[in-house]
Amino acid sequence: MSDEWSDSAAPVFDSEYASILAVVDQRIHLEWRAHPEQHLDAAGGHLIEAARHLGRLLRVIYRHRLLDALRDEFMWYVHLFAAHGWGHDALSLVLDSWIVGIQGLIPTPECNQLAAPLQALRDDLSHLFATAEAGDGTGRPAFDPRLMDDLLRGDVQHAQQRLLSSTASVATPDRWIVDMLLPAMAEVGSRWERHQIEIYEEHLASQAIKSLLIRLPALPAAAAPLIGRTALVTCAPGDEHDLIPMAMSAYLETKGWQVKNLGGSLPVGQIVAAATALEPDVLFITLTMLFLIDELLAVLDGLRRDYPDGKVIVGGRGTVAAQALLESRGAFVARDFDHGHRLALQVSHHA
Repeated sequence: MSDEWSDSAAPVFDSEYASILAVVDQRIHLEWRAHPEQHLDAAGGHLIEAARHLGRLLRVIYRHRLLDALRDEFMWYVHLFAAHGWGHDALSLVLDSWIVGIQGLIPTPECNQLAAPLQALRDDLSHLFATAEAGDGTGRPAFDPRLMDDLLRGDVQHAQQRLLSSTASVATPDRWIVDMLLPAMAEVGSRWERHQIEIYEEHLASQAIKSLLIRLPALPAAAAPLIGRTALVTCAPGDEHDLIPMAMSAYLETKGWQVKNLGGSLPVGQIVAAATALEPDVLFITLTMLFLIDELLAVLDGLRRDYPDGKVIVGGRGTVAAQALLESRGAFVARDFDHGHRLALQVSHHA
C-alpha cells in the first residue's frame, strides 16, 4: 500500500477534511433516521462521535504514512461496537460514510489511495467482528481475580494486604506494580469498555489503584536507596489516562529515582517549560491513543529547541506503530516499564 501512496494524498485529505467530515456527519444522521430496521437506534449519537474519532485517527495515519497500523487501531472500534451491542451495521455505516465522503470530494488518484484502506476494512468487517467475539485479542497479562474484586469494591486495605502477601515471584514493590496492578488496570478498563461493570465500579477501582500507587513507595518493603537520578513523568498532551504516569512514577520511586509527576492533559508548552525548568535526567511521556501523536511530536520538537540535552523516553500503546517516527525525533521508545527503566539507566547523565 505504501508503494502506491502519493505525496499529495495526505495534504489533500487535510485540506478537504472539514468538508468530508460534514458529509460523514450528514450521511450518518440521514441513514440513522431513515433506516430504523438496521437497529441503529442503540448507537444513536455515538455513531457520529465514533466517526469523528476515526477521522482524527485517519489524519494521523495518512499524514505520517502509518497505514500498517490502521487495522490494529481499528480493532478498538470493533471491540467498542461489539461490546455495546451496536454491531456490524452501525460500524459499516461509519466506514461507508468516510469512503463516500473521500470519493465524493477528493479527485483521483488520491481518492482511491485514501479510500482503499477503509474499503479493505469494510470488506473484512464480518471477520473482524468474529475475531472480537471469539476473544478480545488484547494479549493482556493475567490478573488476580481476588485483587480485582477488592478494587471493584474500592477496598484499598484488602487490596494492599493482597499485594503484601503475594507469592515470591511478585514479592517486591516494582513487581506489585508491573505484575499485579498494571494487569488489573488493563482489566478494569476493558470491562468498562465492554459494559461489564458499572461506572461507579470503574471509579472505585481507579481511585483504589491511585491510593495504592501513592502508598506503595512509602511502605518499608519498598524503601530503595536513592540512585541520584531524577525523572519527570507526564501524559502526552490531550491524553487523560493519568493512571499510567502515576504507576510509572511509583515504579521509578521503588527503583530509587526522585520523581515528579505532571499527570495528564498538560499543554505542549507547559510540558516543555517544566522539562526546561526542572532539567530531569529523563522525561517519560506516555501515549495511549495513536491519534494524539502530533501533540507528542510537538513536545519533542519543543524540547529539541528549548532543552536539547534532555533525554525523552516514550511508551504506551500509541507509540508502538509510530516507533520509527518517534525515534527520528530523538525519543527512545519503551516496550514496557522494565524496558523503559533499562533505557533510562543507559541514557541518563550519571554513571
